Amino acid sequence: MLHSRQREGGNGGRFGRFALTVLTAGVMMCASLCVACNGGDAARPALSTEPQRSAPLGVGDVSTGARPAGTTSADGAGGSEGAGGSEGAGQAAAVDPPLTGSGGAASTTVTAAAIDPAGTTGGAPATDGSSGGAETTASGGRALAGQGTTAEGQEDGESGGPRDPAEVKPPLTKVLLLGDSLIATGFGVRLESELDGTPGVVAYRKGKSASGLARPDFFDWMWEAQHQIAAREPDVVIILMGGNDGQDLTSKGRSKRRVRWKSDAWSEAYAARVDELLARTWAPGRTIIWLGLPKMGLGSLERKLALIREIQRARVKTKPGAVYMDTSPHLLNSDGELKVYGTVRGKRRTLRADDGIHFTMAGSDYLAEAILEDVLRSFGYQAPQASEKP
Repeated sequence: MLHSRQREGGNGGRFGRFALTVLTAGVMMCASLCVACNGGDAARPALSTEPQRSAPLGVGDVSTGARPAGTTSADGAGGSEGAGGSEGAGQAAAVDPPLTGSGGAASTTVTAAAIDPAGTTGGAPATDGSSGGAETTASGGRALAGQGTTAEGQEDGESGGPRDPAEVKPPLTKVLLLGDSLIATGFGVRLESELDGTPGVVAYRKGKSASGLARPDFFDWMWEAQHQIAAREPDVVIILMGGNDGQDLTSKGRSKRRVRWKSDAWSEAYAARVDELLARTWAPGRTIIWLGLPKMGLGSLERKLALIREIQRARVKTKPGAVYMDTSPHLLNSDGELKVYGTVRGKRRTLRADDGIHFTMAGSDYLAEAILEDVLRSFGYQAPQASEKP
């Protein structure tokens, strides 16, 4: 009897375990079927019903280069060096640094749209500075490289030429402007704009306020001129500097050599520097136009500039392919006195600031327009035929 009960108990235990195994397998099979029926949706997160929004760019539009109003960059303008007075200062668009959009958008480079100089009460661009200038600046109808955010106190002016050189078709004459504040600011900006508005001509500009040939320890024009020449490969180089050179001539680097202003050696040493700059900018087939310093209304400064003009004129005349162009006749009346007013865009405007030295923006416009034909004639400009226009 005991053995019979043990056998029955053993059979019952085996049956129970078998039933449990079958039940477990059934549950697992049902679960698998449920997942398959739902297409795996249980494994995917629910989609948000909130509409997707792309992160905005900081400013402008990448594809068109559009720039919101009031976000221009500046390239040397106005201030005590160049365009003074209350008649405004010259303006230029520039290529801005990369901008990072809000909301986690990727860093995006925005190219400024070109800003044409607009008339102000002084009849000039509303100002702007690597070209480059900068360095820059506004040049008629195209964007330029530049720095800074205000119209006042800019020291450098540099333009960068067309954004896409492939857009400029031959025939093409490349003109490079080099000089001190007169090139860095209003006058240089306007002359560049006038040249750029001439069919078949593209202009570049590098200016540095308070610079010249006297202080290479402050700004080395010998090096900078070669650098700009190599980068631009111009057909024409226009130079205007010397207004700050009526002082001791210093040397660069460890040399302490100094040539005192008004000493017997000064004129010879300064002439050698003019010769060196001409040598570094000259090349076969290239025209160099050295613009003479405009006559000033301050007697003490004008006496210094008279000597500097004389040396520059004499040295330029010895260089084949170089032309010295006197700018003062455009600024004098029939009595040989400085003009106070001039006609700019059909209106009578003041040409100089109260100090008699710096040009107003209207004065910069006036002089740039006055010498344009002489400049074009100096390098034998011929307008391209209609089918050849860039």
